[in-house]
Amino acid sequence: MFLLIGPMAARTVLSSHHMPQIAFTSTRDGNAEIYVTDSDGHNQVRLTHHPAIDIQPSWSPNGRKIAFVSNRNGGNFQIYLMDSNGRNLMRLTDGVWNQNPAWSPNGRQIAFESSKGESNLDIYVIDTDGRHRTRLTGAPRSDAMPAWSPDAHRIAYSSWLGGDAEIYVMDADGENQTRLTHNLVNERELSWSPDGSEIAFSSWDGEGTVISVIDADGKNLKNLTEGIRKGFSVRDSSPAWSPDGRWIAYDSMTLGLNESKIYQMTANGVQVKRLSNVHKGGDFDPDWFAAAGLVVSPTGNQLAIWGKLKNLASNLR
Repeated sequence: MFLLIGPMAARTVLSSHHMPQIAFTSTRDGNAEIYVTDSDGHNQVRLTHHPAIDIQPSWSPNGRKIAFVSNRNGGNFQIYLMDSNGRNLMRLTDGVWNQNPAWSPNGRQIAFESSKGESNLDIYVIDTDGRHRTRLTGAPRSDAMPAWSPDAHRIAYSSWLGGDAEIYVMDADGENQTRLTHNLVNERELSWSPDGSEIAFSSWDGEGTVISVIDADGKNLKNLTEGIRKGFSVRDSSPAWSPDGRWIAYDSMTLGLNESKIYQMTANGVQVKRLSNVHKGGDFDPDWFAAAGLVVSPTGNQLAIWGKLKNLASNLR
């Protein structure tokens, strides 16, 4: 459906079809670059073109920006922002080590892990203009891989205490740090479900790396993938929930082959489909975006809510 509104000179075309997209990293062209694809695997487009390493894309809540990590500054990994078409690059951080960016639900801050050269990592937040960098954790351990809760009140993260990574949550200001898991495996790469009820993560199960989910209060741990297929150990990692909560994207690699691909599975792990093309190199670090309404163009790339458009269309009849 296409709806034309307003005078011809300012005509805006609104399409009811908007395919959710997934940003990801690929080494298909010889080094790690950021790509986007429709959620059905079609229309894969390369966004970055640089000889350095570009990894870990993260969509802003409104879909206009993508944060990612690169060592294009000369060796140290930093967080950068770019428009969702790859333009208007901005460096957000400096220092020795800054990785795993995660947008706050209101789009005003980014949480990330950082190190000033010591062995430990800590969780920080920073405004999206590069101001007000604030440290949230500082215990004698590494804290990394933050993930915001959908209501913006909490941040989940992995913490290395006693030799393995466990899942913790804290208030968005760093208070009330609480441990959720007590397992002798590394639990990392967290992703909060859109309704805030569950956290997906990757963990080593003794045979391979599996995707698991746990309730946000630490109960009901479930493994969704097996970590081993047809006698081969498999690394399933980097889970990312779809905006509607029905699917989880992740990357998967048979250990020893070193060519991971992007997959989707239903949130219960029953149905699985592969999104990546067959090519040399790996695809990994998936992250979803789907607009809450329709993309309006060309007037400012505004978002129009479908319910309002239906009402407006009814009034025009």
